[in-house]
Amino acid sequence: MKQFRAQNGFTLVEMLVVLTIMTLLFAAGAPAIKALQNAFSSTGSVVTMVKSVLASARMLAMRDQRYVGVRFQEDLEGRQYMIFVQHDYDETGLAPGVRAIEGMRVIKLPDRFCVLDLNVRTNHEDATDHNHEAVMIEHLLDSRENTPDLGSGTDRANRDLLRSKYWIDMSTFSVMFSGALGTVEIRETRARNRQGDYMPTSVAEASDDVFNSPINIIDHDAGRFIQDDYAEFGLGEELSRNRFVICNREDFANLRSPEEKHRYLSNLPSIYVNRHHGISIIPGN
Repeated sequence: MKQFRAQNGFTLVEMLVVLTIMTLLFAAGAPAIKALQNAFSSTGSVVTMVKSVLASARMLAMRDQRYVGVRFQEDLEGRQYMIFVQHDYDETGLAPGVRAIEGMRVIKLPDRFCVLDLNVRTNHEDATDHNHEAVMIEHLLDSRENTPDLGSGTDRANRDLLRSKYWIDMSTFSVMFSGALGTVEIRETRARNRQGDYMPTSVAEASDDVFNSPINIIDHDAGRFIQDDYAEFGLGEELSRNRFVICNREDFANLRSPEEKHRYLSNLPSIYVNRHHGISIIPGN
């Protein structure tokens, strides 16, 4: 198996990538960002992309002196994004509440890859469940089983998702940085719309264009990502992470049995974010 060397800190090239991404996020249009995304076509380059976005979040945390992080989450079409979030009790109404940072673009990961934390909630009925046992799920994934019922717009959602609540749970997580020292923090997080509404049913309740309810996203075109009020979908309050893997979607889709899928995920190298933001790649899990 190919060996990876632990890497801490930044090279000059990586710092330039960080500055480029931050410049694009604040100033550039969609074509420039799409061109940047197209440059990341291998697992190694996706690691660099993720590392650069995490570095940008760390800088924002230290600049604003508050918890800031990156939320990994798929939209209803199954495309995964990186979303800049910040802790905000006043607007979300939740002690662990985070919301999207206004003015920051969400960043789409290359379609070939998915970032997973390989953790699932052991109770999918309680949004405040704090049992965060790391588990590799053997029944993980015939993806057509355990597909969430998203209520209004269900036919479209089921056709597009075709993913189980376990996949949604694993592909939705946050990496958070403290404002004081910019260190990675493991803390409870729960994404919600800026209006702080629980399970909103109309745009009048929540007009957030990033996090919102399934009804508002599907029926009212308000929001792009389901907020953490739906534990039965795999979307609820959970601990932020400092470890994840990068999965090749096509390779995973070509595996037939749960045993093969389990083995594939188990053998992926872990991406570990240490307290001072250096990223190490650890072969296997």
